[in-house]
Amino acid sequence: MFNANKTYGLYHIRVRNIARPVITEAHKLNDGSVAPRVYKKIQWYMVETLVTGEMLGALAGKKPERKDIEILVYLGAVMALIDIVTDDYRIGRKVTEDLLQQAFSGGDLEEYKEAAPVLKICILFLRKLREAAGAELWKTISESSDLINIQLNSGEQFSDAVTESAVNKLTIKKGGVSVLLCASVIGLDERQLLSSLYETGGFIQMMNDCQDMHKDTVAGIKTYIHFCQDFREILNTLNSQRVKVFRMINELSLPEQSKHRFLFDLNAMFIVITYKLCRYSEVCGNKLDFDTIRQTDKVKFRVSPFSLSAFVACTGKIVHFHFEDTQGSEIFETGQTTDFVQK
Repeated sequence: MFNANKTYGLYHIRVRNIARPVITEAHKLNDGSVAPRVYKKIQWYMVETLVTGEMLGALAGKKPERKDIEILVYLGAVMALIDIVTDDYRIGRKVTEDLLQQAFSGGDLEEYKEAAPVLKICILFLRKLREAAGAELWKTISESSDLINIQLNSGEQFSDAVTESAVNKLTIKKGGVSVLLCASVIGLDERQLLSSLYETGGFIQMMNDCQDMHKDTVAGIKTYIHFCQDFREILNTLNSQRVKVFRMINELSLPEQSKHRFLFDLNAMFIVITYKLCRYSEVCGNKLDFDTIRQTDKVKFRVSPFSLSAFVACTGKIVHFHFEDTQGSEIFETGQTTDFVQK
């Protein structure tokens, strides 16, 4: 996990080495309109997708092969770029939808040779993913058109009129479909397992939304957090999804050791997120006020999980995890850092 979360960790080195020629070409396509953070976001998604694939493989006893790893890396890049085109560059839905539909249907995309550089970069990675996946897997990926619709519909999260129910459904679906795509790469197809992984993806997306609280608030993106009344509700809502996921994983007919390792890793992520939320709460004076968050310097919301204070605070809670107890997990709460949050 350490090597996945450090920009210069081993996972980041791995994905850069795997995708180096394509990354180099992507930089050549930049006319100055593509910010450095775009390339960083692509790399992070590559790492996250690879880590997810390896976690799923370890859970199901199916280690990703070398070819699978390459596909996972390029799948991560494509998911990043769909997100970037939709949320960061706000390119028109029709243009984006047509491009993606053509790509997934096998079109040559030549008509986009004069497109904006960010779209050219997206096309570059789409072509590489199609090449790496091969015809059979590409068909499976293409049939997951939900990914396109989910990403395009995520634009609704910019609307003041979007409902809590719509955001919650979109959150679970966005994370769930992403994890199922990773599962398809390594050949997982058992129904009960996929159902559990779908909810796991939603849980991971909710944790990502917690981390991105400041960024999303400034950008005007509404996540489940923006329908909560206070930080306690944010924690309790996240914890409810954790309990649901952990129960589903524990009920799978898989080796106990595999389930234990998978849940241990998920719980470690969860502990770190609750630590960050506790720190965010302190920054906000323990009051969930989005106007205050919007006006606060983003530097104050940069909480490193590798700082000495984070290490000291989180390590005990992580190592004391008991995977059989799906109901309770020792986490951080505002002003009460040794409390448990219960469903």
